[in-house]
Amino acid sequence: MDNKNGELQPYPPAQRGRKIPDERLTAFLALYIEHDFNGTKACIGLGMTPADAKAHAYRYTKAIRGRLSMQQEMRRAGLDVARICRKLDKLMDAQEPKWNLHTKQWDHFENCAAQLEAIKQTARLLNLYPAEPKEGDGTTVNVIIDVKL
Repeated sequence: MDNKNGELQPYPPAQRGRKIPDERLTAFLALYIEHDFNGTKACIGLGMTPADAKAHAYRYTKAIRGRLSMQQEMRRAGLDVARICRKLDKLMDAQEPKWNLHTKQWDHFENCAAQLEAIKQTARLLNLYPAEPKEGDGTTVNVIIDVKL
C-alpha cells in the first residue's frame, strides 16, 4: 500500500480465518519470487514481524499457488535452461550396458532410442521443425469432387 508521499506502508497481518485481499496477494507473490520462493522472507517484506511472518507464510503461499506460472514453478524446483541443456547433452550420448556372449562381460552400447528422443527434444527447443501449414495460406489445396451415381 502506498501513502500520499508514494512510500510503501507495511501491511498489517491478516486476521485469522479471513480471506486475504487480492492486492495483498499480488504484492506477496512479487516478494515471494524476489526472495527465491521463501514465504517467511516475503511476509517480512510485506511489513510483518518475523513471528507473524513465520505464522502466516504457509497460508499466503497456499493462497498464491494457482498464480505461479510454469516457468516460476520450474525455477522453484531448481530446473533452469542450463540444467535442461546439460541433461539433453548427456542423453545425446546415452549408452546402456548389454551382456556380450562372446567376451563374457558387460559392454556398453549406444542407447539409440534415448539418443533419438534427446535429439528430437533439442530440435523442438531450437525451433528446427518447420511450422505446421495453416489452412488457407496457399500451401494446401482442397479439391471437392461431386459425383452423382
